[in-house]
Amino acid sequence: MIVHETPLEGVLIIEPAVHKDPRGFFLETFSAARYEKSGVPGPFVQDNHSRSLKGTVRGLHFQSPPFAQTKLVRCIKGSLYDVILGPVITEKATHASEYNKVLFKVRGDATKPQIKEAVEKLFDVKVKSVNTLVRKGKSKMFRGNFGSQSDVKRAIVTLEEGHRIDVATGL
Repeated sequence: MIVHETPLEGVLIIEPAVHKDPRGFFLETFSAARYEKSGVPGPFVQDNHSRSLKGTVRGLHFQSPPFAQTKLVRCIKGSLYDVILGPVITEKATHASEYNKVLFKVRGDATKPQIKEAVEKLFDVKVKSVNTLVRKGKSKMFRGNFGSQSDVKRAIVTLEEGHRIDVATGL
């Protein structure tokens, strides 16, 4: 981060460091520690900005205390998706890919049309069909403690001929 003083009292020009990669870029737009060090007070702890190229999926990272953070998410252009939670990478999913099918973990209330639209827009492919299944959670004992697994909804997405999604490198 580079801070430039201006002729106006209390007005600074702050140039954040931009971190680029093949998917786009990321930059930290606000950091209380860095701003305080430069004499800039602020109400936020950290504010970030990223740009993603078409087809890029980014996720928010959960942090446990003492590193927990509240997230402020903004979308300057485009759309935010929370329909597709991630790919399912298992032996069964790998076998299904041989038949032009891709498995995704999806939001519990996601509909087939929403899943189809999200996959087509995120990966620039044509979807032939979407089937969903819900694996009901189970109650289990684990290391002497009683607990329960959550329900998990998955989508089996069949792509049109000639379309592919490589979940190993495409996410």
